[in-house]
Amino acid sequence: MSLEDLLEQGFFRGPTSGGAFSLQDKAILALSLSRCLLHLFQSGWIERPWDAESIQFLYRSTPAEILDIHHPYVRYHLSPRGEDYTDPKPAAYRDTMLCFARLLLEIELGSKIAINIPGDIKEQLFDILDNLDGPQGHYHHAVKGCLKFADSLAARENRAAKQAKSSRKNQDSRTRTALYRDVIEHLERNVSCFPNHKRYFVQRNLQIGDRSIRSEPPEADPRAGPQVGAPGIYRETYSRPEQSRDSHSLVPGQRLNLAMEPPEVDPEMEARRFRSTLPLDERPTHTTEIPTAQTTLPSHNRPLRRSEFEVAIVCALRLEYDAVAHIFDEFWDEEDDPYGKAPGDKNTYTTGRIGKFNVVLVLLPGMGKVNAASTTANFRVSYTGVQLALLVGICGGVPKYDDGVSKEILLGDVVISTDIIQYDFGRLLSGGFKRKNTRQDALGRPNTDITSFIGTLRTEIHLKRLRRKTMQYLATIQGNNSRSRYADPGTDEDKLFEPSYIHKHASNSAFDCHVCDECTHESDPVCDGASVALCSVLRCDESQLVLRRRLELDGAGVPRNCSSVYEDWVCERARPILHFGPIASGDTVMKSGKDRDRHAERDGVIAFEMEGAGVWENLSCIVIKGVCDYADSHKNKKWQNFAAATAACATKALLEKYPKQTNEF
Repeated sequence: MSLEDLLEQGFFRGPTSGGAFSLQDKAILALSLSRCLLHLFQSGWIERPWDAESIQFLYRSTPAEILDIHHPYVRYHLSPRGEDYTDPKPAAYRDTMLCFARLLLEIELGSKIAINIPGDIKEQLFDILDNLDGPQGHYHHAVKGCLKFADSLAARENRAAKQAKSSRKNQDSRTRTALYRDVIEHLERNVSCFPNHKRYFVQRNLQIGDRSIRSEPPEADPRAGPQVGAPGIYRETYSRPEQSRDSHSLVPGQRLNLAMEPPEVDPEMEARRFRSTLPLDERPTHTTEIPTAQTTLPSHNRPLRRSEFEVAIVCALRLEYDAVAHIFDEFWDEEDDPYGKAPGDKNTYTTGRIGKFNVVLVLLPGMGKVNAASTTANFRVSYTGVQLALLVGICGGVPKYDDGVSKEILLGDVVISTDIIQYDFGRLLSGGFKRKNTRQDALGRPNTDITSFIGTLRTEIHLKRLRRKTMQYLATIQGNNSRSRYADPGTDEDKLFEPSYIHKHASNSAFDCHVCDECTHESDPVCDGASVALCSVLRCDESQLVLRRRLELDGAGVPRNCSSVYEDWVCERARPILHFGPIASGDTVMKSGKDRDRHAERDGVIAFEMEGAGVWENLSCIVIKGVCDYADSHKNKKWQNFAAATAACATKALLEKYPKQTNEF
């Protein structure tokens, strides 16, 4: 049966629409076809472009299954052997790559693409590509590479002509290099994003149960040439473009398999394919593992009802929500809203799966305790089976705290709550504010399950595992997005000023601000312009910066004076470090270094945020937040996206450790 048959019968649709091919299957199939194209390029096999009918899968009816779904065959009519073979012209390359872009889009969309003829096919495909949901990941770049292949190849030829490297041999190499760099490498990166991705490279038969297949096996055509299969995906089958064989010389009936003749692989190329940046596809990734060859993938059944969702994630800001969306392995509502909500519930939900848990995600209508309380109250009505609530996002951090040993918090670190302190709930007396901290006024203690779970995570072995997983998922998110969005802003942007140093226009400066000139104490007002300006604009005095042990690096980039157990751990250097402790929650944004330190000393809090107390009124929760500022007047938004990403990744790592309640032994 052909790829066209499978597309028309819905096998490539999303899981909520009855599709049978998973995201992993699609990714590996696309990579397999692209490698086949590479090894058949500049041969008679691309004299005419491929389409979905050209790609053929083996099928048997008892048991009903499609065989080796990652390695289909290319069914193609070669020119008669008596005719002279001529190399394809650049125009043929263009048509071939445009049609291959169409194939990749059809695999991704799960349906055939209708092209208006006459018309600019390239522009039509670009329009379809630009309308795809989600950020532009490596699959997106692979399709774009197909569409721009002719231009890319022409640019390479122009550069070669200027360098007097236009020989036929070099031209062949440049053509294959362009195909590899612009298309195949992106598809390799796309596959590499899946956890344990090398374990997917086995033969996989797709059992289709009672689903009917309308297509009959094609009759043998005596005029047809050989059918060539996409090369098997094994480590030894990776080859550099210039090392590919001449596929036009294959004998009839021979299946192209690079394992017959393992090519030499340049070590630099090999390292680049599997580097630790873990590039991603734009889609959230599965964590399903393939146990053995000749078996089908275990499936995660979509919940039948709202009561089957165990975990709720709450975000206050859109940027927090966006970061959390990247840690989902799959979404249950990608094409529709199968679960709805209870009457009177004003929330809008996103449903999906993270690891072993069915998760419901909600964005608050605004910041603060009131919005958080009303949202979670509705939550409990619609999703009655939620066992764990997580408040995920960004916060202001306390730069230094004591946990048996002095610890520093840097921007981008993650704080995880052991308790929530409602620090602005109290009485304003003549002598100052007094927080209510009696048992009746305090928020309830976490339930036993959460307390026990957090206690386990704080042990040395589990904390190291949690951080390692967090950093792995962070690399995943960073590879999935443009470098600027979730990149670490860097040490030079991590600046902590003395608590008493006020963020204002400098006296006797060119700004000539009378309001700021009269500001000599922290309680004095500053002008509106200064309150939103960056330190670089106001030229804040960097002699007022506080030295941070974790940022004091020697020439080799290693923290100095690295001796204690904690410092040895910090020597890993990369953000984020995970911190556990009480978190202060209130309706005001903390922007005072002195007030920050006063509350931290009085209540032992390590961070400040605005929604935890509101969520706690309805659900016992764990607050997981990335530190984006130091809760002082010098705060800015440079670190918000990175902090949101570190919090989201810590959330995914934490959920991996959280035990799933089950009646099975």
